[in-house]
Amino acid sequence: MNPHTFFDALSPWTPGLGLDRARAADAALGHPWMAYRTLHVAGTNGKGSTCSFAESMLRAAGLRVGLFSSPHLEAFNERFRVDGVEISDADLAAGIDEVCAAYEPARRPGHEDALTYFEFQAAVAYAYFRRARVDVAIIEAGIGGRYDETNVLTPTACAIATIAIDHQEFLGNTIALIAHQKAGIMKPGVPAVVLAQDPEARAVIRQAAAEVGVPAQFHGDDFALEGSRLRLGTRCIEDVRLGLAGAHQRDNAALAAAAASLVHPLTDAQIRRGLATARLAGRLESCQGVLLDGAHNSEGARALTAHLDTLNRSVHLVFGVMGDKDYRDMLDLLGSRATSMSLVPISNRRGLAPEKLLRPVARHADVVAHPSLQTGIDAAQAKAARDGGLVVVAGSLHVVGEARRLLRSR
Repeated sequence: MNPHTFFDALSPWTPGLGLDRARAADAALGHPWMAYRTLHVAGTNGKGSTCSFAESMLRAAGLRVGLFSSPHLEAFNERFRVDGVEISDADLAAGIDEVCAAYEPARRPGHEDALTYFEFQAAVAYAYFRRARVDVAIIEAGIGGRYDETNVLTPTACAIATIAIDHQEFLGNTIALIAHQKAGIMKPGVPAVVLAQDPEARAVIRQAAAEVGVPAQFHGDDFALEGSRLRLGTRCIEDVRLGLAGAHQRDNAALAAAAASLVHPLTDAQIRRGLATARLAGRLESCQGVLLDGAHNSEGARALTAHLDTLNRSVHLVFGVMGDKDYRDMLDLLGSRATSMSLVPISNRRGLAPEKLLRPVARHADVVAHPSLQTGIDAAQAKAARDGGLVVVAGSLHVVGEARRLLRSR
């Protein structure tokens, strides 16, 4: 069996919300997540960084750590990792076989109870981590939380990162509605740590925590990274350094440290080492002299712009985006910092044609729609070579993944 062909053939989603299929498959598999401790992470921005920081700290403590995350940058196998190593195609195929053997509708694509693309992934991940005998698995929610396919588990602890407007078609078009969906990962008695900075989001999550009986900790009140000093309740850890760039990563690191400490007792040295050695591809990552950042919504674009403002260099932006994103706001934010803009296509059915991006930035001094990512990067690099500027690829993790493959192949 080719596992990639198998997953590509699955339905991306089904109409309506609900966890019935995911719960049925999980029960048929014998609730594999009960074989190890789990950290469940939801949020709009910062989930991937939080997971990477947490994974690094728990591995620094000598634990065997699984990580299920999405989307991938270059290879589908990236979504399933144990101790930083991607799942092999053989183990991926074995996971598909295990799910199909346990849950009969999984063998019949098109059946009303067949698993969707992401539901099947989550089931494979839980079973794979059980076979791999991990001590802890970090599970990143896909979209939302309350009805997300990962929400079949009862975790050891959960974390909620920043809340922003995104995926309105599934989660609602207000911060309060989106926060309500993210807060759905909280379970009675399961400790939670919350980063959400928006006052409305914090109020919604605080109320939800009280309703389900969750002992929740909130950023600023209960934990924070201030300068190089990490505060976790009454505990203070000095001389903390981060392996991920960007001022916004300070809050993600604090959230991860608070969450990981709920899953396993960590020494100061393990926390320091884990935070300093954390790595995450495609987030303010330098690749062949090009800065890659998967800023895929307004909040991400704002964080990237803030980082670029700390650099004393001209910026030549290569931008590709999904059609369901608030690309006008993203272009306003990033365009205000960019000397030139190269608009490029994304090889994804949701990608927006670069010609459609021209109107929102028509008044920019130097903007060109390119037929391919390669020509866009080439043009930006030529301009950067003339003025000593920096080429930045952003707008979507998909375009960042494509750029990463292209740059590394040269």
